Amino acid sequence: MKRWSVESLSLSGAGAILALAGGATIVALGQASPPPAALLALIFALACVAVLVLVRIRQLNNAHHRATARLNASESRYAHLIDTAHEGIWVIDADGGTVYANQRLAQMFGCSPVDLAARALPDHLGDNPPDVLCRLLRAEAADQGRTFDLSYRRGGGNSGWAIVSARLLTGSDGEGAGRTLLMLTDITERKAAEMALAAVQIGLEVRIRKRTEELEAANEQLRAEIGVRQAAESAQLLSEQRLQDVVSTMPIPLFIKDAQSRIIMMNKAAEEQLGLPFAQLSGTRGSAWFPAEQQAGFLRDDQITFARRKLLVVEEQVWNTALGENRLVQTYKKPVYDAQGEPHHLIVMLVDITDHKRVEEALRLSFERLRQLSDHLETIKEDERKKFALDIHDELGQNLMALKMEVEMLHARASDKHPHLKRRVSHVLDTIDTTIRSVRSIMNDLHPSTLELGLPAALEWLVDQFEKRSGIDCSLTVTGGDGPLPDMRQTAVVFRIIQESLVNILRHAQASTVDVMLTLTPEHLGIVIVDDGIGMQPGDAGKAAAFGLRSIQERVDVFGGELVIDSRRGNGTTLSIMIPQTSIGTEMNEEAADGP
Repeated sequence: MKRWSVESLSLSGAGAILALAGGATIVALGQASPPPAALLALIFALACVAVLVLVRIRQLNNAHHRATARLNASESRYAHLIDTAHEGIWVIDADGGTVYANQRLAQMFGCSPVDLAARALPDHLGDNPPDVLCRLLRAEAADQGRTFDLSYRRGGGNSGWAIVSARLLTGSDGEGAGRTLLMLTDITERKAAEMALAAVQIGLEVRIRKRTEELEAANEQLRAEIGVRQAAESAQLLSEQRLQDVVSTMPIPLFIKDAQSRIIMMNKAAEEQLGLPFAQLSGTRGSAWFPAEQQAGFLRDDQITFARRKLLVVEEQVWNTALGENRLVQTYKKPVYDAQGEPHHLIVMLVDITDHKRVEEALRLSFERLRQLSDHLETIKEDERKKFALDIHDELGQNLMALKMEVEMLHARASDKHPHLKRRVSHVLDTIDTTIRSVRSIMNDLHPSTLELGLPAALEWLVDQFEKRSGIDCSLTVTGGDGPLPDMRQTAVVFRIIQESLVNILRHAQASTVDVMLTLTPEHLGIVIVDDGIGMQPGDAGKAAAFGLRSIQERVDVFGGELVIDSRRGNGTTLSIMIPQTSIGTEMNEEAADGP
């Protein structure tokens, strides 16, 4: 740091001396009479000092280059040792970001060291328990020398296994504090062998269990045949006992009713489902334990099942006495008839779907929250773009205008006696004008000012800019107008949807014409974008385009809209978006209810 400070001071001093000498020369040239001898001596002295300063700068630069060469040679030897190591070496910071990775680690992860430098610890070890990852980041003293068997993700979507150890890095001057060194030894082949062995063992156990069941079934059949031969009158009793055994071992709640809806058989799962033992329900309809409304529904469905003579499936609430709550079940009722065709008994099976419904509801709420979060993030992003555009306009734009005015004044005052200076000032003015145009283009890319004029005006500007920049013929058609216009937030989102679609066309479609159609009706807001490009392509090109379409799909989902893509190879692509106006109105009402 000291060497660079001396160089900076030397350069500053030399610049100041040369500036003084130049200023004195300009003053001397501007005088009508010859300059005095003292002034010429001063100019000469200043020039000599500037030469000495420049010589000192040259010496410092040479010393710096020699030190840099030695440092580079040392780093080259160290990098060669690291890159030839058999283990993967990974240096991460306190947040899990990559500081350094050797070639072996890049081979394990299936990517290049350059790609790996932009990734973090969770990108490859994120499938492991979070507490293990936290311990790797902290690398506490208690974990020194300890290893972990962890899975990692490869670039192609595959996974592998590695033995991972961690050590905290600390430098003598504080450099490297908070960084962690990870050593990874690939054990993917060993893990694969262990898993294959476990699979073989499981298969063997399954075959043994199946053979045992077959032997047990054969023994049971043999006992039944012996029982039939011993006593014909006991055959029916044995058959009923077997049925009772089968029913009792079933994990699904099952019970049997007679033609009068009295319960005559019930398995253990049904007792747990109803919260009542079979001893209490045997021979009854269950009227004493179920609410009257539920009991009436049970009896009604029984009569309907017998009358229709086919399986009946209904969803209904069933009171569980043990839990003290209603459980939502899917009930299957199968009627059975005697030889004369009269109702004999009813087989009833219950499938508890309460937890499934709760999970579905939780998933729906989670999806709704994700949509709201995506909407909120999109709004924040648009607000940040608008803020950046305003900051650039207020700060950088005004500073550039002030600088342009100062340079224009210098250009106006430059005398014809100094044509070289006048040309240089003119070049500076051209550079400032180019910079001002670039700043305006950046502001329009961040947040076009035409968004304040409404969606049709903003799209007209967007289409015009796209045609100028890409050279692709682009047209905009706006129809309808009877429906409510979107507010600023919806305008920004729809604008970004069409902007992303046009960018996608420019990058992947190879189109020569693009037609954009906007329809505003009281029921919906419709967007149709048609190009005459090459259509959706397989391979990497198709995947790259799919990312842009995924971004569009997420924005459309925020409003509960629908996205339809009709793409034919070589015949262009049609992208249709339908957003219901009710969703726009709902979003506006929610924002009004939330308040500032």
